[in-house]
Parts: sequence; structure tokens; C-alpha cells
Amino acid sequence: MARIRQDEALIREAYALFDEFYRSTQGYRDKCRANEEYWKANHWHDRAPKEPNEPQPVTPTLFSTLEAMLADVMDCYPEALIMGVEPRDDAMAERLTHLIKFVLKRRNHRKVYREKSRSALIKGTSVQEVFWDPAIGGGMGDVSVREWDIANFAWDPKFEDIQQGRAVFKVGFYPRSWYKTHYPQQAELIKGDEYALRGEMDYVTSDRSQEIMLLEYWRREYLPEERRYRVHFSKLAGGALLEDSRAMHPEGIYAHGMYPFIVEPLYPLSGQPVGLGVVDVLKNLQQYADQLDQIIMKNALTASKMKLLVNRSADIDEPSLLNCDAELVRGARIDEGAVRWMQTAPLSSYVLHYQQMKLQAIKEESGQNLFNRGESRGGVTAASAILALQEAGSKRSRLIIDQLFDGFERLVRMLISVIQENYTEQRFFRIDGNREQLFAYGGDGEREIDFDVSIHVQKQTAYTTLYQNELALQLLRVGVIQPADALEMMAFEGKEKILKRAQEIPLGAQLPAPQAT
Repeated sequence: MARIRQDEALIREAYALFDEFYRSTQGYRDKCRANEEYWKANHWHDRAPKEPNEPQPVTPTLFSTLEAMLADVMDCYPEALIMGVEPRDDAMAERLTHLIKFVLKRRNHRKVYREKSRSALIKGTSVQEVFWDPAIGGGMGDVSVREWDIANFAWDPKFEDIQQGRAVFKVGFYPRSWYKTHYPQQAELIKGDEYALRGEMDYVTSDRSQEIMLLEYWRREYLPEERRYRVHFSKLAGGALLEDSRAMHPEGIYAHGMYPFIVEPLYPLSGQPVGLGVVDVLKNLQQYADQLDQIIMKNALTASKMKLLVNRSADIDEPSLLNCDAELVRGARIDEGAVRWMQTAPLSSYVLHYQQMKLQAIKEESGQNLFNRGESRGGVTAASAILALQEAGSKRSRLIIDQLFDGFERLVRMLISVIQENYTEQRFFRIDGNREQLFAYGGDGEREIDFDVSIHVQKQTAYTTLYQNELALQLLRVGVIQPADALEMMAFEGKEKILKRAQEIPLGAQLPAPQAT
């Protein structure tokens, strides 16, 4: 990589804006770090014991609750259906649907979706980046998606929408050897900076003196004559300019003119692009429950050690008294007042009950109630009944999933924009991995279309699937639908193969519908 011209004005502007943004958002960043410690069940780490060997117990109820909510989210992993606005665009929309599904699977988006959903639950905000990676796709390049930690992301605090902000920043820390490998022409210009030595900077190694901050500076420019935005980015480290997209893309790196980031708050804060997480809402309950557990444990430890009260005037031989093998203990006075056992008084049962109430409140307030956790009581075994109870008790999870679907739609639209801009050569793809079904996309013959995006669940949960299959069988038994229609309604492994076989059977040879029993 050739050495690029050092734009001193750009360098000063980037670092000045970054310092402003980072200071303004430091409180939120501190909150994110504290939330992560609660999730890791390590929230005693900053509290010194008041006495030696003081217990600091943790019941990981908050952790298990968050993981259960994450399981609900992943049970409803989304899938996009692209629909053309005009009838003539239906074929193109269908190809885009298959293409988006193929790209997300190749980029292992399920893992990215899980990581960003967990980040949203814990820290309150998730960040995804949609970018063109020239190193993949057999050298042709391809679109990709990655999750980025909100703690290493800086935004303009003056705007609720990051797309309206003056800039956004991505932050990373790397040793000098990394820069010598990746930017050999600029490595000698990189100076050591103080950012890695600051206590508030996130996720740096223990040897902070060897770390240098890599700053990715994204900014948008408005072109009033063309009534559009263009977006540029620069990479800086140690006061040196390493990359500048204006050299290769003077008209903007992406045609959509937006910052290539999807920022999703879980519980949005007014006037800010970030929000609160589940940990913010429930961590006090976890803290109080663990403090009560500490009181209970200290009482149990004290009660487990029997103590002797010895009257000084009795002149008891204490070494012999403490020696279990001694057969003789001498004393000046032997009576009931000379030696007495001391037993620690037990705690009130209310304390034990109150601690359990706090732990139960975490489950109830998060929406992870009895039926959502897969438990049932009172003889409820029917799939339809269990599903009804789950639906009634999972309102919070459904709301979170709906919000994540909104972010997924924005992601899909940005993916399509980057694909349409960069697929300059025709490429061939398989439909759902089927070797016999190929389609082509890209090249000069492709045209952009207006489209709508419909988001639905890729795979239903076990109880939802069971309920749907039961409904299909009931409709078949009463003669409302035909066997082929019932098969279409049902969901099970290998359905496509059975449908294909059923379509090959002549109409007259189809089996009659089973009679109601």
C-alpha cells in the first residue's frame, strides 16, 4: 500500500470530534461495562469485603434469565421476503429473496444476530456494520455483516439518529507490530498515543504501553445541487492518516450515502440513539438478592461453629477443654456458670422468603415465567393450551423480537443497496443449497427495482409447529381441506420431499381423507 498524503486538517478534525463524542458518551460506556459484570455474575468485583473471608455469593438468576430471553429471540430468527412494487418486478424480487438468504448464510449471520441480540439485552444497544469485503467471494469481493461492540463505538450525542450526526467512530487497539504488517508505508509515522493508557478506554491488553488506537472516522457530506449525501471514511492511528476513501471513491464509498451501521436500542432513551438493556432494569433485584444471600450465608457460617463461653473466675484449663482427646479438665470451680455453649440465633424465616421473592421477581418481571421456561403445572399438556399460556406470558419477548425485526429489515435494505452497487459481474447461486436449482444475478443487465421487505420467522418454535400441525389434521378430519392442502399447512423435517412425491401421484390415486375418530 502506497503512502498517502497526510491531511493535517482532517487529522485534527477527526481527533477533536472523537474526543468530544467519547467524553459525552462516557457515562453510557461505564454503564455498559457494569452491566456486563452483572451478566458475568461478577458484580462483587468492585466491593472490598468488610471483613476477612466474608462470603460474596452470587445466584446467577439474571444470567439464566437473559440467556432464556436470548433463546426466545433465536427461536424467532428472521427471514426476509422481497416483494416487487410492480408486477413486472416479481421475478427480480424472488431472485433477491434467494440471494439475501444465500449471502446471510454464507456470512454466518445467525452467529452475528445472536451476538448483537445478546449485546442489546445486556448493554441496551447493538451495532451491526454492512460492508463490502474485497477479500472474499473468490477475489471478486462480496457484501458482509459483522457485529460491533457499542463500547468501541462513538456517536454524535446531539442527534437521536446517527445518520443525522456529524460523524461516527469505530475504535480498536492494536500493537505496533500489527501496524507494521498492515500499514508498512505509514508505520514510521505512527506515534504512541495516550488513549490506550486512559483508564476509561475499553478492552485493551494488560500491556497498555504497546497499544495504539486505530480510529475509523466516518462522515457524511450533503450535496445540495444533487440533493443527496455521500459518505467517506478515514483510518487514523497515532496521529497518522492510514487510509482515506476519497482517494479511491471521491463520490462516496457507498451509493446509499449512509453510515453503514445499524444501531438498535432495546429500550430507547429519548433524544439518544442508544437505550437501556434488560440488565439495567433488573440488576438492582439481583444485587439485593445477593446481599440478602450474603446475610443468610454469614449467619449459616456463624451458626455452624459452636462456641464456648468460659467464666474467667472458674479458672478452667482451656487447652484441655479444647483438646477432644483429653480425659481430664481441671478448674477452680465446676458448675453451670463455669462453661456454657453459645449458639448463634437463626434468622427470621421472612429473610429467607424475601430473598427468594427477589429472585422470583427477576423471572416474573423479565417475562420468563413458568410456562416460558418450559415448565407446566396443573396437568396442562396439550400443545394448544401450552402455546396459549406461552403467548399470554411472553409479551415482552414478542415486543423485543418485533423491534429486532425492524432492525433486520433495515439491514436487508442496506445489503441490497450494496449488492446492487457492487455486483458488476454476473454471479451464480444455488437456491437453498439445491444443486439442480441455480439462478444468476449481477452484471450490466440487472436493473434496480422498488421493493418492499416482509420479515417473518424462519422456523417456528416446537409448540407453535405442533399446534399448526394439529390444526391441519383437525381441518382434514372434518373434511374442510384436502390432504394436499393439509400437507402444505404442516411444518416438519423433509416436508419438501414429501410434497414433491405427492405432486407426482395422479389425482385419482390420492388416498381419501381419514375419517374422524
